[in-house]
Order: sequence, then C-alpha cells, then structure tokens
Amino acid sequence: MLIQRLASGVYLRTPFSGFEAKNLPLLYVDILNYVDSHFFRDRDDWAIEPVLRRMREFVDAAKASGTELIVFIDAVRTGEALDKWKSRMTRAVMEGKRNVPQNISGVMAELCLRAGVKQVRLSTVVNNDDTLAAYSSHDNVPILSGDKDYYRYVHRADGRPARLNLFNDFSVISGRLWLSRRPMPHSVAQQERLVLVEPPPAFSVHGVDEDVWVLNLNGLRAFRGGAPSPLVKTLGFNPYLRIRPLRVALYRELLKGSLEPPIREEFPVYDINQKVVVFPVDDIDLRAEDGDGRSHDSLVELLKHPRRAYEEFFPEEYRTRRCPLAQVDDGDWYRHCHGCKVIVIEICCYLPSNKQAGMNFLDVLLDSEKWLASEA
Repeated sequence: MLIQRLASGVYLRTPFSGFEAKNLPLLYVDILNYVDSHFFRDRDDWAIEPVLRRMREFVDAAKASGTELIVFIDAVRTGEALDKWKSRMTRAVMEGKRNVPQNISGVMAELCLRAGVKQVRLSTVVNNDDTLAAYSSHDNVPILSGDKDYYRYVHRADGRPARLNLFNDFSVISGRLWLSRRPMPHSVAQQERLVLVEPPPAFSVHGVDEDVWVLNLNGLRAFRGGAPSPLVKTLGFNPYLRIRPLRVALYRELLKGSLEPPIREEFPVYDINQKVVVFPVDDIDLRAEDGDGRSHDSLVELLKHPRRAYEEFFPEEYRTRRCPLAQVDDGDWYRHCHGCKVIVIEICCYLPSNKQAGMNFLDVLLDSEKWLASEA
C-alpha cells in the first residue's frame, strides 16, 4: 500500500504501483524526504518505538530483497541550502508550525543505524542534493528520493550526461522492498545543476557524535539552530536561547585549550516590534562567565543528567501536559515540549564523558517519553 498525506493531515492508503527491488545490490537513500510520509506520521505523537518499528521493516525488507541501503543526510547550511533553511524557519515561526521532531537529521540517523543500516553519511561540504547526485553518478547506484530537484541534474560538470537512476517512493509488501518511479516532468522549475565529477566528502556517522560538533566548532567557530518549537512567536522566545548556559559549558568541554575566538551563534526569533522573523548573530566569549549564575562545574554536572537538565531549564514544560496560555492547544504544547526536551538531550549526548560512559541519544530519547512529572 502507498501512504499519502493529505493537506488535512489525514493519511490515505492507495494501492502501490511499482516493482520489487530485485537485482539491486545498492540503493542510496535520501531518508529525510520520507520523514512524515513513512515514519513520523502523526504530528501529535512522536513516540520513537513505532517509528523504529517502521524503520526496521524498511531495512529488513531491503535485506530480504537483496538490497543494501546507504543513507545520506544533509548537514550543511551554506549557499542555496542556507537560503532554503532560513526561508523554512521564517515560515515555521510566522505560521507557528512544527511538522517533524527537532533534530530530525540526528533522530533519523540514529533510527537507521539502530535498524541495521551499515552506513549513514552526512553531507558536510556541499548540500545533500549535490552530494547524493555526485555519489550516484560516480558509483552508478540508484537514488531513492521523492525530491523533484534531482531532475535538475542533466549533465556532469565535465559535460557528459548525468543519467541518474531515480526512484521516488517505496513500500514494504510481504516483507520485501518495492520501489516506484515518477515520470520525468516536461520541465523543471529551477535551473539545471551540474553533477560534480568527484564526489565530495560525506562524513560517516555512528549516531549523534560529538565529532560533528568539534568539526563545526573548530572549523567554523559557529552554531546555527532553528525553531525547535512551534511557539517561538507565541511565547516570545526561542528555546535555544534559554539553554545557552548549558551549551557554553559544552563548548568549553569540547574546546579545552581553544577558547578563542568566540563562538558565533544564530537562531530565528520573532521581533515583536517589527513583526518579522530575524536571525540575530551573537558572539559567545568562552572566556567570560555567563552561566546565568551557575558555575561551569554545576552546568557540566547537569549535562551528565539530561532529565535534571530539562527540569532545571524548562520547569513548566517538565511539569504539565497543558500550556498555561489558553490560546495554545495541546498539540502545539506537546510539540513545543518535545522540541525543548530534544535540544537538551542532544547537547548532553555530545558531552565527551557521557559518550565514554555509553550514553546514547536514541536511548535517552526513548526513556524521556516517561519523564512527564504530572498530568496537570
């Protein structure tokens, strides 16, 4: 069956038109393209267990059909990708929407690895479309993605035809992986992009790993975050800003001996006076004491205990299922609390001592579904 998400949020099941993935030893997967259509189907329930079950069904079906999946995930925000990201964040803040869980890239990477995918690669140099197209062309491996942008890749940078082999959707039928193709459109709205002749580096990950943070902090000395909550405009703050003391403590632990120059942070916030979304940039001096009255050691201790850190920085979200503001419905409050919780968990898992102790992002996220202190 093919599952289609309608504008109303209702999912429609229709017969799947395709064929089994036989004689297909490798398949490159643009996994983020299928987050809400195949995995996180309910915006009001982002429980991990059923999603992990669906991911295992997908991976096991591929194995049963003799296909190895290699997953590619976007981890770069420069150029066109940055413009698209800022546009998405602006729209999300203005409309008060959050359709997928916070840190969906990290969540999906963890789910893929837990389900048995052997390779998850992050596009860290150029955007994921360019990366995936280059690897597909170079290795002669088909792509699974519903993104029509791949039709822009008609030629390689050396002038030769690209000839990408594209599948646009999948289904699990009788325990086997089935794929379908979308006919190539008569015209592509955006301008053609050339496929890189040499594939760019794609950082292989083993889950949420502090090495990615170290890479960005040492190289770019920057951290850019989005809108983890649908209530950034309504509540008047971006949750990322509230946990800055925790993040600074993490920076100091990751960058011992390299506290200069400052770390540049950027998050979308709603300017109530101008009534627009802005992206202010703050330079964080790691030599200065800015723990909001807390010592560095006490903040590091909080980082070792994600549940305590969440309760400390988001006490209202920790205590109740219902927002104190009458105009906020339970669904948006759930998505807000979920986003606040995830941004705390992810930085706790980046702490080197936590990784050495075996703390795992997906395990903590699974456990966090029992964190609610009351039913108030």
